[in-house]
Amino acid sequence: MEQNTISVRIACAEDNDGILRTVNLAYRGVHGDEKVTNPAWTNESHLVKNPRLSIAELEDIFKSMKQSNNKDDVLFVAIDSAVTGPQRVLGTLRIQRDGERKNVAEIGLLSVEPSLQSKGIGRMLLQQAQKYALTEMGCDTAAVYVVHIRESLLDAYSKFGFQKTDLTFPFPVPENQLQPFHMVLMEKKLVTN
Repeated sequence: MEQNTISVRIACAEDNDGILRTVNLAYRGVHGDEKVTNPAWTNESHLVKNPRLSIAELEDIFKSMKQSNNKDDVLFVAIDSAVTGPQRVLGTLRIQRDGERKNVAEIGLLSVEPSLQSKGIGRMLLQQAQKYALTEMGCDTAAVYVVHIRESLLDAYSKFGFQKTDLTFPFPVPENQLQPFHMVLMEKKLVTN
């Protein structure tokens, strides 16, 4: 697979299996019977139990996308455009308008298939999402919530221009936590190039 054949597009229901596989392998190192033998640096199975994304949660995302007409809630997938037929999902990223701060687009579900990490796919997804937030959603700020003890993840988002704020929040599913932690809000001002 060549870097120049990877493209980013809005997800569709046909991508369900690939989205679930990529997200759960990246975050938890397991999807069904498939296990990652060398967990990626993004893996958080030592912090959180249970799958990161269920089919019911994914169906809710698609309902939200449809209700907003892909304006306030969008799930992107990275695919290899050189492949004909069913597309393999290489990465994912969800962007949603903040419910309270209408000028803020929240980034979540950023995942890249573990065997393809550190090859620029996450950067492509982030760039596409930020462009979409600015031009299609009219947002001037991107926000991401990061587990406060995930230094490598905090550093990665810093390299993409996000800055830590003083705001912290509880983990949204505390019953899945394997150890205590909270979420820290990181933000980035969006500008046109």
